[in-house]
Amino acid sequence: TEFVPVSYDVRSRQITPLDWIRYENNMGFLYYKNLGNDAASRMRCDRLDRVPNPACHVTYYIDDQLEVKIDFRLNRQNDWEEIESKVKAKLNEFILDGGNDNKSTY
Repeated sequence: TEFVPVSYDVRSRQITPLDWIRYENNMGFLYYKNLGNDAASRMRCDRLDRVPNPACHVTYYIDDQLEVKIDFRLNRQNDWEEIESKVKAKLNEFILDGGNDNKSTY
């Protein structure tokens, strides 16, 4: 199951039309997608009326070794998957062959 910080209301759990798992609190929203596989991601978004510059923050991991955090404006929230996939594609350009151990290095 997903990790839910204490500040989020567990009873608010919903599955969105885009198949994201959604939680909320008085400051914003927490989303998860692709749980249970290597592409798991989470996104936290501010409520529009709670902070001066509301934004979203996406976190995912590469090879369990590198945490990637992406920040963007709240009005791009529905573009989360496109933004994340473009960042992943750009980062993949930097992957080096790790040699005989069959692992990538960055």
